[in-house]
Amino acid sequence: MNERPSPTGTDDEVARAVLADCARLREQATSHPMTVATAIERANWFRKQPELLVDSFTGKQIIDTLLSALEVNPCYLKAVRRGYGVFVLVESDRAAPAAIGQWALDAASHGCPDEKVQEALRMAEQWRNTPRLQTKWPD
Repeated sequence: MNERPSPTGTDDEVARAVLADCARLREQATSHPMTVATAIERANWFRKQPELLVDSFTGKQIIDTLLSALEVNPCYLKAVRRGYGVFVLVESDRAAPAAIGQWALDAASHGCPDEKVQEALRMAEQWRNTPRLQTKWPD
């Protein structure tokens, strides 16, 4: 991370310089949103640092970014909070559309709300249309 020189001067001047630097960091954080990949990379870096050696604004930005990514999928977040295991399918997985389609059929036959079933079927159809060269069988 960037090292900044310590401000010098009277206590008031130092306080103003620190507040200005904090404002600059906040502005920088909001004007350059962090991607989830960058947040994960930085979180791994932060994890290895000694206590109190981290920039709190960057730390908050990492946390906000990762929580936002989790909150996009409330089912995932709810499951993790309850301690349930989670299985993830991705669009590049050639088996995913069939797995999602089968899940939708089974869920419908057991009374799952139609909205969830239809959402799964739409996703399976969309993923089925992914160009073959962009998909692969699971590793």
